[in-house]
Amino acid sequence: MTDMRSILGAMAERNKMEPEEIPEGTYRADDGLLHCKVCDQPVQHRLDIGGTVHLVRCICRCDEERRKREEEEERQRRERMYIASLKANGIQEQHFYSWTFANAEQNGDIQMAQRYVSQWEKAKEQNLGLLLWGGVGTGKTYIAAFIANPVPDDVVREKAEGMKPREKPTPDIEAR
Repeated sequence: MTDMRSILGAMAERNKMEPEEIPEGTYRADDGLLHCKVCDQPVQHRLDIGGTVHLVRCICRCDEERRKREEEEERQRRERMYIASLKANGIQEQHFYSWTFANAEQNGDIQMAQRYVSQWEKAKEQNLGLLLWGGVGTGKTYIAAFIANPVPDDVVREKAEGMKPREKPTPDIEAR
């Protein structure tokens, strides 16, 4: 029990707040503890370890909300970076990013690609894809860049997460 008491005491010592210490943004309440001036929640707690009372820090509601907000902002920043890296790996040549429907020369292929993008949710729901084929220089990459540029980030993430390494074919599949 003494070992546990000394461990807890050391932890309390690391988080202690001196009684005379009143950090900015706090005030001493009637209960003798420091409270946040914003949310009126205590930022101090009395911790009794083996008969010794320690005043230790605790997190008030507004600090907890601020911490959660910062974590969410960081999560979103990482998400944006991840999606940017997926797009960068998918579209390797930077000039493709400027190829948008707004600046495209309108022709049948561009109009078909615009229809596909505008009806993306329906195509996704019905599991419909788009096959581009043709010889070298016929515009497959050109059309693909126009389609890829307006694709929403959530679709990029969904597709990346759904991609799995291709398994080697079994011998009877190869024989067919």
